[in-house]
Amino acid sequence: MEKQPLNVALIRGLTHPDDLPLFDAGFASLVKEGVDTDFIYRIVTSDGKTKHLRGVGKVILDSKKLSQSISGTVQDISDRVRVQRELEAKTIHRDLILNTAKIGVWYWTVDSGKLKWDEQCAKLFEDFAPELETEEFYSIIHPEDRETVRKQLVIGLKTGEYSAEYRLLKNGVTMYVLSRGRAIIGPNGRATRMDGIIIDMTEQHLLESSKKESEQLFRDMAENISEVFWLTDWELNKVLYISPRYESLYGNSVHELYADSRSWIKNIHPEDLDFVTTQFRMFASTGEYDIEYRLVMKDGSIKWVRDRSYPVLNANGKVVRVAGITEEITDRKLTQEKIETLSMVASETSNGVLIHNSEGLITWANKGFTEITGYSEEEVVGKEPWSFLSGSQTNLSLINTTYQKMIKGETFSSENVLLTKSGEEVWVSTTFNPIMDHSGKLKQIVSIGVDITRQKEIEALQKTKLDNLEKANQELRKRAD
Repeated sequence: MEKQPLNVALIRGLTHPDDLPLFDAGFASLVKEGVDTDFIYRIVTSDGKTKHLRGVGKVILDSKKLSQSISGTVQDISDRVRVQRELEAKTIHRDLILNTAKIGVWYWTVDSGKLKWDEQCAKLFEDFAPELETEEFYSIIHPEDRETVRKQLVIGLKTGEYSAEYRLLKNGVTMYVLSRGRAIIGPNGRATRMDGIIIDMTEQHLLESSKKESEQLFRDMAENISEVFWLTDWELNKVLYISPRYESLYGNSVHELYADSRSWIKNIHPEDLDFVTTQFRMFASTGEYDIEYRLVMKDGSIKWVRDRSYPVLNANGKVVRVAGITEEITDRKLTQEKIETLSMVASETSNGVLIHNSEGLITWANKGFTEITGYSEEEVVGKEPWSFLSGSQTNLSLINTTYQKMIKGETFSSENVLLTKSGEEVWVSTTFNPIMDHSGKLKQIVSIGVDITRQKEIEALQKTKLDNLEKANQELRKRAD
């Protein structure tokens, strides 16, 4: 090919602005310094495309070693640069994948028994040598996994495919890895080399172990608590989980409920069915409710339950699942009915009735107490009775004795003088009844007081009459003598 004269000014005019200093420096080294040059720069063509050029310049010397002329070439290397950059990008991409996924590359030369690691392996297993003898490699494998790895390698050399999960020991710390390889089979059908990858699975293993442990803890909790725990798919209205306690509480099998998510409704008391279904419709958009209703058992007995639900939302705030707890409250309901009945009786009686907490403070007072003392329930709740009922005639030692008896769980009766709101002193006979909790500690005190002022007045009058009669008798005896 005939050489064409080089138009330096034209090429410089096309040179990418960012590469002009590089072009000028390369050309100056030839002309001014007489030094050969070889550099790569970009030009922008008339259609806006960018090309990579390689400029090579050589100084031609005369017999006296002086610069005689300059010779050079310009080569379009755009394709080569593109391929090189694609390879670099793929290498970077590969390295990013390997680094992110914690994957290392290795190869094993079967005949020499040498195992070599790449740089990623060196990062993952920094305390291990970059090249190991086969037996050295086995020595860092957990003792319980070595034989398994040996067998898998033997299989891999025969079949060409190797895969094994095992543990490595690193400074006393256990690492979980997954290793896979492919054998290169020689002309004689014998494997000469195996190339493979090794993946650090420690974090994933710990997460899976933690997940399994959490699931086991959840089942231990759900299957041993006295309440029924349940989980449903809200949109499909399908039961995803129900704890075994359901069978004893509702009298139906869990299998029946899994097959028909609405089968529990058949146990609801007919008088409560409309209420329950209405509540379900009301809370359909939120998945949250707290209701009480009755169940009718197969033997005709009645159970009260409290059913509560808690919505599980997705990232958009939409209800996707609903978790809930159902507990039997039959005893509580019966106790509540008894308390309401007793409260009605206590409210109507003329005797003064107080309920105190374990510290002796009043939590409830009936009308009878108001009639005796003049204080309303609102005025006395939260107060210690004797802080406002004590007068000059009140026996304070009886108060201390009363509380000591209550702590021991002993019923105690006493008569004492109370000071009413109007300042009048009245005699009251009070019986104190302690209520203890399951551990034997004082929980509440119920005191019932009867106004015995009139009785005391009559007793005092009778005593005065007897005293006067005794004095008269003594006077008669003196005169007789």
